[in-house]
Amino acid sequence: MQPGKETTGFSLIELMMVLAIVAILASLGLPRFFGFIQESRRSDAAMSLLELAAAMERFYSHRRSFSGATTVSLLGRAVSEDGHYVLEMSVADDGQAWSAAATPVRSGSQADDACYRYLLDSTGRKRNEDKEGGEIAASSCWPK
Repeated sequence: MQPGKETTGFSLIELMMVLAIVAILASLGLPRFFGFIQESRRSDAAMSLLELAAAMERFYSHRRSFSGATTVSLLGRAVSEDGHYVLEMSVADDGQAWSAAATPVRSGSQADDACYRYLLDSTGRKRNEDKEGGEIAASSCWPK
């Protein structure tokens, strides 16, 4: 370095320190960020099932039976609004009750969510199941 000349820029050590700090922060923050995204997508299942329930009630008011109703005939689709869940429903043999489920799309972003499967029936009962079919408290999964 010549006398009287100032150097500008960063040294390699300073750059490596900044990169190390950024890497540590990213390793702590990214999993939590993706967890928040997964939680926010849960509303896709809940809202789609509530939309299906409203459509089922309209269907029943015209026919006095739930028989013949399908997700496609009621909503025009078999997946949730944002496409993260597959919607399924079944109607009781007498046509007076139904149950519906929202299951994550295979290998989709919600496939590993703790609140795996959303269930709703004609009595308004909300439930959830984990991947193995064990029941989870709905209050921890359904949006408030």
